[in-house]
Amino acid sequence: MALALPNSVFFHIPRTGGTWVRHAIKNAEIKSYEVNCFFCKKSSEYNNTSYFHNNFDTVNTSVLEGKFRFAFVRHPLRFYQSIWKYKMVCGWDKDNDFDMACASDSFEEYVDNCFKFSERGMVTSIYQWYLGEDLSYVDFVGKQEYLYLDLVTALTLAGENFDEEKLFSTSLKNNFSGNIDLPEQCEYSPALKQRVLDREEWVLKIFNYEDEPVDFIPNVNISNTNSSSNNHYYQPPLTLPLPLRGERRKGKDPEY
Repeated sequence: MALALPNSVFFHIPRTGGTWVRHAIKNAEIKSYEVNCFFCKKSSEYNNTSYFHNNFDTVNTSVLEGKFRFAFVRHPLRFYQSIWKYKMVCGWDKDNDFDMACASDSFEEYVDNCFKFSERGMVTSIYQWYLGEDLSYVDFVGKQEYLYLDLVTALTLAGENFDEEKLFSTSLKNNFSGNIDLPEQCEYSPALKQRVLDREEWVLKIFNYEDEPVDFIPNVNISNTNSSSNNHYYQPPLTLPLPLRGERRKGKDPEY
């Protein structure tokens, strides 16, 4: 599902800090609700709500009209590691095509399987599904590496009213770095690292990622941060009103 706020909608890409974003929005006292999707799967695990992970074309778009849409991404090298660590802790899903095609206790074999599963690159495919191949599904893309600052930026651009202090006090969620063995088991060899960088060239180029990932930047006092340091986020150009952008995604020429 997407998370609707008074002026905006958050699209939750897996392993990019979205669980923290949901908690931070709640802690910041912003009213929100889950937007129904077209393939709702009831589950007691989600308190009778459907999937948290949906894109623009799989939710009730009438609810989204006129709202500011945002999402988060992370460096491809870290994304592969994060998915693998999550699956190693929580288990591979036998009903998930990706899991069954890519599952492995060996990180390198898992990455190889991902390459076979997605010719474009797993991360590229996932990001394009959520954001649109031309990034037209969203108005703002923040980076997991700058999660706190970029969420504040997104909410501010959307015109949301929120308690910034409570947002910054939100603790990290869904973090598996505490498992002592997993980080060592998913280190990249130079050759494997280069293969991932080559395969995910689109992500690196579009979001201005360097070959070497930066460390996660924890919460900081945004008032002490130089405004020029916020240039890391990506904001797609808004050349069309939101409803017309929807028509363009369906292959129609918008009427100006």
